[in-house]
Amino acid sequence: MVKKQGEKDSSLGLYTFLLSLWKQVMTPLCDLRLVLIIPLIAFSGLQQAFLGVGGAMVVYGVFDAICSLVVGLFTSGLTSITLIVSGGAFLQGVYMLLIAAIWGIGNRVLMSHLNALLAMLLKQNMVININCI
Repeated sequence: MVKKQGEKDSSLGLYTFLLSLWKQVMTPLCDLRLVLIIPLIAFSGLQQAFLGVGGAMVVYGVFDAICSLVVGLFTSGLTSITLIVSGGAFLQGVYMLLIAAIWGIGNRVLMSHLNALLAMLLKQNMVININCI
């Protein structure tokens, strides 16, 4: 197949793109400071994915058991427990919103500190995306 004079070889463009991408990925890994911070970033992701959900489930289970015992003691002599059930439903909604708020605050503080640490390590590259982690 004969190529025209203005056409470029597409495989050469792909090769240069992959080589450039490889250099962009591997160059930061030569910096020891960034290699040492990789476990912290990995732990942060694992904490958000697994540890936070598991911890929330443990706390939910413990409080569910305690409240079951306490409410059982309160309702032993009552004929109607509508007030207790309504109050419990309201408090559960408030509790879930409070947990979500505290969790969000803690997550943002951790991510801000991690981004500040990366900014201190990468002083020469001043453009850092705050939401990249």
